[in-house]
Amino acid sequence: MADKHMFYELLVLTIYMLLTSAILSILNKSRLSQYLITASMAFLSIYSIHSIFLLKVNWIEKVSIPILPFFNIEITFLTGMLNVLFLFALSIVGISVSLYSGSYFFIKHVHGKEEHYWFYLSILFLSLIIFFTSNNLIYMIISIDIATLFTALLVAHKRHSKRARSMGQLYVIIGITASAFIALASMAIYRSLHTLDIIPVHGLIDQELMLISSIFMAIGFSIKAGLFPFHAWLPRVHSEALAPISAVLSGLLTKTGIYGLILFSTYVLKVPIEVEYILLLIGLASMFYGGIIALAQRDIKRLIAYSTISNNGYVVFTIAISLHLIYSHSSAYVLAGSIVFPTIVLLTMNYVFGKSLLFLISGSIESIIRTRDLFKMGMLKKYMFRTYILTVISILILVGLPPSIGFIAKTLVHIALLKTSLTFITDLSIAGLVSLISASYMFKLLFRAFYFETEYMKLHGIVAHKLSDPPVKMLFGMALLSIPAIIPSIYPWILYPLFNSFAISIGSIENVLSYLDVYPFLILVRTMSPLTIIGYVEEVIIVTVSLFLIPLISLIGFLIWEHIEVVSHFIHNLTDQLFGKHIPRGFHGVKDRVSILINSFEENYVATIFLSIIILIILLVILSTL
Repeated sequence: MADKHMFYELLVLTIYMLLTSAILSILNKSRLSQYLITASMAFLSIYSIHSIFLLKVNWIEKVSIPILPFFNIEITFLTGMLNVLFLFALSIVGISVSLYSGSYFFIKHVHGKEEHYWFYLSILFLSLIIFFTSNNLIYMIISIDIATLFTALLVAHKRHSKRARSMGQLYVIIGITASAFIALASMAIYRSLHTLDIIPVHGLIDQELMLISSIFMAIGFSIKAGLFPFHAWLPRVHSEALAPISAVLSGLLTKTGIYGLILFSTYVLKVPIEVEYILLLIGLASMFYGGIIALAQRDIKRLIAYSTISNNGYVVFTIAISLHLIYSHSSAYVLAGSIVFPTIVLLTMNYVFGKSLLFLISGSIESIIRTRDLFKMGMLKKYMFRTYILTVISILILVGLPPSIGFIAKTLVHIALLKTSLTFITDLSIAGLVSLISASYMFKLLFRAFYFETEYMKLHGIVAHKLSDPPVKMLFGMALLSIPAIIPSIYPWILYPLFNSFAISIGSIENVLSYLDVYPFLILVRTMSPLTIIGYVEEVIIVTVSLFLIPLISLIGFLIWEHIEVVSHFIHNLTDQLFGKHIPRGFHGVKDRVSILINSFEENYVATIFLSIIILIILLVILSTL
């Protein structure tokens, strides 16, 4: 027990180190602040790994930890498997971004005070730790809005840029709006339970309030995740932010929405079937819209940003299917759901590391050749070979090819669903089509950036005399992100605690590991009586199709991505015309008035931040008076 508490104190130490880092940055000690952030994230990583593998925490677990020395003040943290996995993702992204940022500031010639950057980053990471471990809805809302505020300040770090300030304002407004919906859901939960603590209370909330709170939660966290139709802010903000901040935005901030949906569907709410369908439709729309529009982009950061919409949509689509299985009265469906749901967390981790890596790569390319236009890039393999290798790794991770954990996650989902019922072939077909689009835009990025020859690069190569990979610290920061996305595939038995914790806590299944066969690069679902009994031939077909679906579709994407790109441009232009030229004139007037209203805050950044904080305070006062 003493050892257990020692590692909980490591979490508290991480919090204090981030606070110290913030103070040092105020004192103009930027380099010390950077080192302290890196060290704090390393401690957080140690805490997370220890909790997963040695403490073997349950899916649902909370603990009271003394927060102030010499005072008997304790705070309750959520320290279950879901929480520590997201803390682990935060720690790896945090180390990578802090290592990357120092050199990036130098070679990119970033305008803006570096001490401000490290102060904002310290508070951002601190607020995310609180968000991922909070046991109270008010603390969750406060922490995520603090994270929103400081992310906006980081987006607007290039203070000379009017557009950067504008995108910072937009992100604050979107973040506060999302929090408003989460606050409304919290009020509904309080009306039923008279508590704002996050505890496992499945089925205790009355049906009407369950539906209302589930809808509000779904909307609020869908906005956070940048899902369709709440997506418009995401590509604009991501493309304007500095590359390391885009990595944090895509890798962590949008994943707070995914975390929220997983948290409330397993800890608090028994999501009604109506909300399952809403999530299913949102996921479907996000997958296809984000993928098609990503393929039509020529700005590398906008392409990655739109792909984030598609990836998050795939995760939410899988969440909706998993909830349908878990809430089923069939033991075979519950077992399949208990296998599929943990893979959602695996898939999310896969996207966290892959997407963060790809945004850092885009920053490295832009800082070297001074453009984000894919149609001006080309031949970079010759000049930036290490960056090229990292790009190939990131594409393997994001498409879901071996040896990434994305391959394990997608294969496991496909096998579990098909063995439960062959009617899930529809979902498999949808996943296959989305994977084809994903592979296409990834190959577009790879070939246009590293292979195709352009006049711009010919000229740039002559003028610059020498193009090369970014500094070693930046390369190390990027390479670090690939390790946790690949290691679990090589040693997949380290995933046992994840499946076990969910099956016992949520599915009430004690022996879920007996249904899994684990090999290097692969996890298979055994054919046993709790799953449907099918013939040997069907068994072979299911496993074969599941194993070769993503690689085969990726090969097709490799061969025809240029043709699919032409189709995406046609669809993109068509939607622009439909929503541009054929909208009734009255709607144009409304659009113009809204634009004027937003632009009126353009010159007064502080006023917008102040207004957003006032709205947040009002929401918190309402919550506190319940």
